[in-house]
Amino acid sequence: MSRPTRICSVLGCGRKHEANGYCQTHNKRAKAGKPLDTPIRDAKNKQLCIVGRCWEPQEAKDLCHGHYERVRKGSTDTETPLRLKRPKGEGHITRAGYRQITVSGHVILEHRHVMQQMIGRKLHRFENVHHKNGMRLDNRPENLELWVKTQPCGQRVADLVEFVTRHYSEEVREALGKVA
Repeated sequence: MSRPTRICSVLGCGRKHEANGYCQTHNKRAKAGKPLDTPIRDAKNKQLCIVGRCWEPQEAKDLCHGHYERVRKGSTDTETPLRLKRPKGEGHITRAGYRQITVSGHVILEHRHVMQQMIGRKLHRFENVHHKNGMRLDNRPENLELWVKTQPCGQRVADLVEFVTRHYSEEVREALGKVA
């Protein structure tokens, strides 16, 4: 059975106990004969957030950026960790604003995965998935449509016909059946 994690004995510190009842920083201060009640600073000599167990530097009103933003937006909860890990399989949001997920050990953009499931095949590199309403996180099938980005810009008709018949033969047959 594991022992419970002990914390530093300095009031309000909340950091993990290391030796002599103190965290690493307060233990060093005690050995050096320095006062224990002065705020702990980070490597760049910035004071740390006053919220227990937060190691981020202060930005405003004695709080780190994350805790300050919570308070500014009206939240009174400063105890919940700032960086919550998403449940397995939920993925994360890329800098471009798309959700990225892992499927069978492969990382893929969620909207591309949804489109592949809709059409029953892998997408070609020249195919794009367009969000009709412009919201990159709205990956409902009814909000997605398949677009083709051909290159180079401006093609000979014969090359374009050959491209479409090679990559979209079923769709060409279906369209020709409707014309006849």
